Amino acid sequence: MTKRKDDKLSKQVVTEFKVHINNYLKDEEFKSLYLVFFEDIYSQQIFKASDRFTVTKYFKDYLITIFKNHSVKSISWEQYCISMKCIRVQKWENENSYGQKRIQKLARKMLSDFYNFILENESDNPKNISEIKPFKEFLIWEERNSSKMNYFLSDNILDKIGTNFPLESSPEQLHLIKCDEKSSPVILNLNINIVEIKNLLIGFYKNVSNGKKYNSIRQFIYLFRYSLLAVEKEPQSITDFSFDVFKKQYRFYQKTNIINPSVSTKFSNHLIHFYIYLCKIIKEQNIQHNIFNGTPYNANTLGNIAFGPHYEKGYRLITYNPLEVVPSQNRWLLIPSDSYASSRKKMPFRIDFLKVKDKFLRNDLKSYIWHQSSKSIDSVATGMYSIIEFLNFSFTYNLSNKKQINYFTADLLEQWRLFIGSKPATTANNYIKGCKSYLTFYRDKYQIPQLLINSLSQRPIDFDGGNPMTKHDITLFAKKFTELKNEGITGELCYIIFNLAATSKLRLGEISALERSCIIETSDETGIIRYHTKTTGNQKMDLILPIEKINLIKEAIKITENIQSKANKDIAKFIFLKEDQHRKDRIIEFSATFEKNFRKIQKELKEQLEGKYRPYDLRSTFIDNLYIEGLTDRLPTSLIAELAGNGEHTARRYYRKKTETQDYAEMFAGVTISGVDIYGNFLIEKEVEKLNPVENGLGGCKLKGCIDDEEEYECLICHHFATTTNRINIFKKRITKLNKLKESTESLQEQNKIIALIKLHTAYYVKLLDKIGGEEN
Repeated sequence: MTKRKDDKLSKQVVTEFKVHINNYLKDEEFKSLYLVFFEDIYSQQIFKASDRFTVTKYFKDYLITIFKNHSVKSISWEQYCISMKCIRVQKWENENSYGQKRIQKLARKMLSDFYNFILENESDNPKNISEIKPFKEFLIWEERNSSKMNYFLSDNILDKIGTNFPLESSPEQLHLIKCDEKSSPVILNLNINIVEIKNLLIGFYKNVSNGKKYNSIRQFIYLFRYSLLAVEKEPQSITDFSFDVFKKQYRFYQKTNIINPSVSTKFSNHLIHFYIYLCKIIKEQNIQHNIFNGTPYNANTLGNIAFGPHYEKGYRLITYNPLEVVPSQNRWLLIPSDSYASSRKKMPFRIDFLKVKDKFLRNDLKSYIWHQSSKSIDSVATGMYSIIEFLNFSFTYNLSNKKQINYFTADLLEQWRLFIGSKPATTANNYIKGCKSYLTFYRDKYQIPQLLINSLSQRPIDFDGGNPMTKHDITLFAKKFTELKNEGITGELCYIIFNLAATSKLRLGEISALERSCIIETSDETGIIRYHTKTTGNQKMDLILPIEKINLIKEAIKITENIQSKANKDIAKFIFLKEDQHRKDRIIEFSATFEKNFRKIQKELKEQLEGKYRPYDLRSTFIDNLYIEGLTDRLPTSLIAELAGNGEHTARRYYRKKTETQDYAEMFAGVTISGVDIYGNFLIEKEVEKLNPVENGLGGCKLKGCIDDEEEYECLICHHFATTTNRINIFKKRITKLNKLKESTESLQEQNKIIALIKLHTAYYVKLLDKIGGEEN
């Protein structure tokens, strides 16, 4: 079989085609024009054999589909797009999909060639043809190239944005994205005439578009003009965009999300990315404009992957400022002003006040968070949901018992104590701590007796202050982080953080909050940094570090210079930054990456480690080593505490050296008491005898009016409890009794409660033994 070669149409075919032209084109003026095009251009083309076969077979259908109703006056961009649609929707006999594409391609090419011929060869063009000339580049023949082209689009949207030939479009509102060898050209329907806004939309499209988001981005851009209808003054340039404009546009796109649920990415998400792009342009071109002026928002907060879901649910970013009126919003993303020495830094706390069932208690909770001053906002916000649970418990209890709502009674608190009694000690104490703080704040408003608040007492628990790594394990971790150092900037930063955390008093949050200007002085052997500490809030402290640690900080500053130059000004001052893997051009804090790598290394070393650790145990390791060395060298506890960055109370509680008396008492009681604090008073017997007796003779209560025969209080953890050395034997007998009770108790939960009481009694027992000079005879 002879292979067909590329060639022109045969003379016989040309003659046949002319007959078709005369038979099927109605307008004589247009027919004459087309015949010139056919004879001079089309019949002279070289066709591939397969294309020539298709043209020969379908030329008559092309004329009918494309040009049957054409006239010279009808030639326009509008008609060009209509004809292209006719080609797209026409069913060409029983051809398969590949055959259909070839037929459509040749039809579109004929139409494009004809329009280009008219513009190039008619010297005296009618007005309608002259109007196309400035936009000749749009007269392409390639349709959008995709095997899944417009699969999810409605016919109306497809005609407007899913094609390179959008119906009802104006050339002034279009933009041609030219192709390379691997891709076809794309005509973007911007649907807007304002030149600067058009350029911004084009730049945004090029910046973020990819195969997965093509359709939804094109729809987003097409709808952009409609999103501005609610804006009082339509933006004419980048400096007209503000957060108020964003909010109105966002509401529009939220509704559009619902109307078009099939798009791959929400239109509102594209709006977020568009405003991030605007911020990028403003920064790159040094434009004197702040889109978010007067608000706590910025490009970085918009770039957070959770921004869209939170904003749509009604969460609003609020900067904590108790001097201002309490915000009325029911969902807060609260930015604390006192969190500099935290790995969170200015990351907001999410608080949903709608979880509080009663609206009056809801408003009370807002005021409590906004105005209370006994704790940091970090602490309040972290423990917020235990308070919410208490308020809902109060609301339900009062409602079911037909009590006055919003009034806190002894019955209510007794039921609350029973409710949280089954929870683990640490959890229950967190509930009690938050509840007491809240009730104290509203003590006067609701006339709550202090005695009633004091009745919510925490359970004694054993806490050793951390989990120091063994020498074996810290060596393994150090080796892994050293290997990680050779794997790029991320590995280097992880190594630096590990080194600083394991060999200095700096907490992880304090390292994360180090600023690029933190080094204020250096010498041959040491340097001084100025930094935010956990305990000083907004105030900075100075710290002397060995020059090796100073050099590590300098290295971190150096390798993050390029990253810092791209960062939003709110976080650009910090050292430890990285590029967000989920958001292009967004710079974020590094702390989460370090913690992720720490956990990854621990998993890799699982079979070799002697213990299981958290990132914060690096600090425990440093402190533990410091106390071991310090106590060995007989340094004062106060000095060791200062070197470790602890208070003396923490030093005594977690890292104190055991005495022989403590060893004896722990052996007798069968427990350890290294993390147990006691708050009672130690008096002479005559003074204790004058007090109201408590705890079955263990001691007395210094607070008048505290004793209630119907209530059982945990006096041993109260500051008003007092005892004397004459009661040592009573404590000893109580410890023996509690141990017997523990052995006869099957419930693990009850056993844990008894063990906690044994430890508390043993701590008093040790203190009393120390006061008489050692063990009993």
